[in-house]
Amino acid sequence: MQGRLCAEEFSEILLLCGNGYGVAALRLVRGMFERTVTTRYLSEHPDAVDNYLDYYWISQHRLMGAIRETFGPGVFGDDKEEEMEQHFQNVKAKFMVTDCKKCDTKRLNHTWSKLDFVAMARATGELGKLIVPAYYLPTKEIHSTIGAVLSRLDGDAEGLVFEGGGQHKRADEALISAHNLILNCLKLQETYFQLDILKRSLEACYADFFEIWGSPKTVPGQ
Repeated sequence: MQGRLCAEEFSEILLLCGNGYGVAALRLVRGMFERTVTTRYLSEHPDAVDNYLDYYWISQHRLMGAIRETFGPGVFGDDKEEEMEQHFQNVKAKFMVTDCKKCDTKRLNHTWSKLDFVAMARATGELGKLIVPAYYLPTKEIHSTIGAVLSRLDGDAEGLVFEGGGQHKRADEALISAHNLILNCLKLQETYFQLDILKRSLEACYADFFEIWGSPKTVPGQ
């Protein structure tokens, strides 16, 4: 199902790139990269799957707290809140991490793995080479940073002028990363589920990829 979501995201990125929305496409590349890395990491570390699944209840508990704080108590009903609280308490201990070594205090981890995402990406091998074009640069466009503002200015104009035309260079950058990721994802599907029927098609897809973007030596992640 993660692979299916990656395929959907690739289609969305392709649509945006085809219409000149390179920055918007880069924002989607960030999510697609995280999904692809997570999927490959879990396939190679099956002992981490339970944590990945159980963290759902941590995130749901946080969401429930935010909804209660915003709209007041009683939104879900007592039975639903009690059920969600029970699930949360059942898995909470798995995700406690040290907050202060000196005080020996604990806090809930912000994610399902004690491995930070960059380390996880590098642990998956070739995907680690995409950490700059598919993670750091798109992240700059997602968050409200000065870097996101500066990246939208017209460098050839005098003064501070917003670049309002088609973002074709960024569209190329987004598409090469997304193309790379969808092939990595399909390769994982073939290997993990032993889909020999995909081998010949994937070979043709990789040949097309290099014909479009360049040799393996010049393409990150290959």
